[in-house]
Amino acid sequence: MRISLELIKKHRWSTGITVLVIIGAVYFGWSKYAASQTSIQYATTTVSKGAVSATVSGTGQVAASSQVDLKTKTAGDVVYVKAKSGDKVTTSTVLLSVDASDALKALRDAEANYELSKLSLAKTEAAADPLTLLQSENSLAQAEESKTKAEDNIKKAYEDAYNSLTAAFLDMPTVITALHDILYSYDIGTNEIIVGHGVWNTDALLNTFSQDNDSELANFVKFKTKAESDYTTARALFDANFESYRNSNRYSDNGTVENLLAETVNTVKSMAQAAKSQSNYLDAWVDNRTSKDYAVFATVSQYQTSLGSYISKTNGHVSSLMSVVRTLQDNRESIVNAERTIKEKTASLADLKAGADELELATARLSLRQKENSVIDARNTLADCSVRAPFAGVIASFTAKKGDNLTNGATVGVLVTEQKMATLSLNEVDAAKVKVGQKATLTFDAIDDLSITGEVAEVDAIGTVSQGVVSYNVKIMFDVQDERVKPGMSVSASIILSNKIGVINVPSAAVKNSGGQSYVEVLENDLPVKKTVEVGEVGDTTTEIISGVNEGDKVVTGKTTVKKSSAAASGTSGTASKSTSGGFGPPGEGSSVQGMMRVLN
Repeated sequence: MRISLELIKKHRWSTGITVLVIIGAVYFGWSKYAASQTSIQYATTTVSKGAVSATVSGTGQVAASSQVDLKTKTAGDVVYVKAKSGDKVTTSTVLLSVDASDALKALRDAEANYELSKLSLAKTEAAADPLTLLQSENSLAQAEESKTKAEDNIKKAYEDAYNSLTAAFLDMPTVITALHDILYSYDIGTNEIIVGHGVWNTDALLNTFSQDNDSELANFVKFKTKAESDYTTARALFDANFESYRNSNRYSDNGTVENLLAETVNTVKSMAQAAKSQSNYLDAWVDNRTSKDYAVFATVSQYQTSLGSYISKTNGHVSSLMSVVRTLQDNRESIVNAERTIKEKTASLADLKAGADELELATARLSLRQKENSVIDARNTLADCSVRAPFAGVIASFTAKKGDNLTNGATVGVLVTEQKMATLSLNEVDAAKVKVGQKATLTFDAIDDLSITGEVAEVDAIGTVSQGVVSYNVKIMFDVQDERVKPGMSVSASIILSNKIGVINVPSAAVKNSGGQSYVEVLENDLPVKKTVEVGEVGDTTTEIISGVNEGDKVVTGKTTVKKSSAAASGTSGTASKSTSGGFGPPGEGSSVQGMMRVLN
């Protein structure tokens, strides 16, 4: 044996290869043998018709469908109590009353005033007396006089308007010419030759700025540009306006005078703005000169004085013209109001002569309606002295007693309906499946033998977030009432999302998916065959099969691998045993491959 081992070690590489080949052959043979010693058994179910149901379950508490605090609507001492906890009451049952003496007095006064108002209406509906007729005729005459006076006033207003226009056009040509000269005459250059003889005033003032100071020059140019732009606008308006004025006279119609008035107001405003812009322009130049201790040209100072006068004049004309516009408008409105009053007085007089003043009748009827409303309010106040049941139900609690002094809005008890409901909290996934009207089955921890049905009545539209988890409350109304069920009890609910009856179905575990298609395995000749199926409703435990299998097919739901006994393998009786001895058996069953490899190494 020693010589053999030394020989093996000497030729260990060739020997190792030989051993590996032998091991592979043995393992392959053993695998074939082992496979013949096992078998696969399939668990199946027979395809049949039945119900496919999907549900959502949750737990919660029982509550009354309606619960309300019983509160007083007025303050006072309790003089009557007819309620206690546990009482069943009907709608409008009086449960409690407070002292109503003040409310009764107010009702009596309201009823008395209502009767007086009825008498007053009856008197108004009677024929008018001579004095009333005379007063109505005088009112009509006064309205007609008011219209005549307003018509006289508006004639005078048009005369005043043309006078104001004439006064404005006496000054406007002078002002517009002066505004032109301030910008475009040669006076500054003539008087201050140092800034340029024979140049416009605008250029002469620009020449006073150092070309090295761009910011000062640019700022001054802004004022210059604004002054020139406003003058150009005012000049264009003036030229057109003056032409309109020359084509008018004191005998022009009212429409022509009004148009000329509006046009002149716009022109004078524009000239006032132009004068102001030129004043700002010169002021900016003067401020720059003064800041540098330079002399201010006398011509510029004269222009500033003149501009102040022009601004004052134009503003005065604007005020005068606007006053005329307002006067015309007021007089037109006076005529309209007078005509409206005349129509009203004429109709009123006609009604009086016909036997009744409709306006007075309407007033009397309105007063009667107000007094009637006061009676209704007083009765409502009296009714508020009692606390009544707003709906039929059970008094859950009642704390008030005779002699108590209660404030307005004090809670004296709680009323609940006999109708019960379950309130559940579902997660967002389950809540998305629940809809109002779905049926549910309810059980109760406190009542082992009770199971009732209900219907989903409400699902929260907005969820509640707690520690990152969103939940929604669901309310289920009971179909039947059981006195053993009390508000606050724990309840478990199974909400039926869908329920299809009499459809072919298989256990959901039997349905598999591959490549976007669903399939099941049907046992044919003891072997599973894949069948593509069309799936319908998916329930909690079963799935509807629309097509692909037939009723009575055996569908595979699972499989197990079992080891054959020795008798089954050899054809003789006996018990299968697992070899644990050494040798070149399969790995894991006494294999000596690792030992041999150690020898080779």
